[in-house]
Amino acid sequence: MKTCLHCGKQLRDETTKCFFCGQMADELPQQKKGFEMSKKNRDIALLIIVLIICLVIYILKK
Repeated sequence: MKTCLHCGKQLRDETTKCFFCGQMADELPQQKKGFEMSKKNRDIALLIIVLIICLVIYILKK
């Protein structure tokens, strides 16, 4: 028995493609693309900027 490197399910030794996830069982999963990570970081940066602007406006009104 061997284990799929993508989903962790048990497979027969002669199996090359996982029945559960459809990926090649012997290949390591690929890392997420840099674009997806940079998009998440951009969203977080925008949120921080908006919060800082709101804080500055609140302080100036006081």
